[in-house]
Amino acid sequence: MNLRDAEALPWMTAFARDPWPKKVVWRQSDVTHDRFYWLELPPGAARPGQTVVAEIVGQTVRITAGESSHLTLRLSDALLDLDQPLMVTINGKQVFRGQVARTREAVTASLAQRADPETAATALLNLEW
Repeated sequence: MNLRDAEALPWMTAFARDPWPKKVVWRQSDVTHDRFYWLELPPGAARPGQTVVAEIVGQTVRITAGESSHLTLRLSDALLDLDQPLMVTINGKQVFRGQVARTREAVTASLAQRADPETAATALLNLEW
């Protein structure tokens, strides 16, 4: 920005960061990414134009994923109650029902990816369909 970054600060103050949004629409551009908010694809699986829509209502995670067949949910109590069972549907089909355990490994892996404690997952759920 040719050292003009500070000009964006007044505009940015009108917005609040939500590290755990209940709905995520993830559309890959020409530059692909393996992780977006609480969704993660296997390394190298992202393709330009690929779209994943994920929404949490209560303890239910509803996902629409066209090309994907693998996805990891990076979960936290900031997103849903990990003391309770949850249900996951993908493209209208139930793929998981049960409780997901919090693990040290989930936290460690999250912090290794991004050193941001607010976005660190405490549980991981690998899905394959």
